[in-house]
Amino acid sequence: MHYLVFGDKGVHQAQLNRFAELLRDGRSPDVALREGFGDLSAVDKGFQYYVGRQMYSYSTIKGDLNVKPEGFGVRPLSPAAAAALRAGFHVAMERPPEARVLIEQARRTEPASALATEAEALLLDHEDKRDEPWPPTAARPRPAPRTSTCTTGARRSCGGPGRPRRPWSRSPSCWSRRPG
Repeated sequence: MHYLVFGDKGVHQAQLNRFAELLRDGRSPDVALREGFGDLSAVDKGFQYYVGRQMYSYSTIKGDLNVKPEGFGVRPLSPAAAAALRAGFHVAMERPPEARVLIEQARRTEPASALATEAEALLLDHEDKRDEPWPPTAARPRPAPRTSTCTTGARRSCGGPGRPRRPWSRSPSCWSRRPG
């Protein structure tokens, strides 16, 4: 993510935004990837160079320090959404048994839960079961809502800052491996 935002003097920000918009609008990941980024070999080459550097770019932004709680919308989570989000947390904490229980709980109350499917995909990735049928226990979900945890999920699947679990997760060429 850092490379797509800051690498090559920020040239990939527009591509990343386009990719996210296409996914949000329901395009398949493969189509969104092709239309959003174009030639992935160029992005992959730049990424490989970027991660090998000793120094990285950053930027500062001005933020409004007068943020008020009333400015944030609050809505209750369905029981399925709450269970699926907790399952994603357990995946990130490397607790697969607890994650499985919560994924199944979410599926019982909402079989086509996009959040449960996301947690299940993260679990399969964590267990190196990328070739498993996807999703194995549910009908294909509708596109994830704008409040999805995809960005957080991507960070978790790469192991978080400074500790990638699997080298393939760090390369843009792996993005097309996510089932479409």
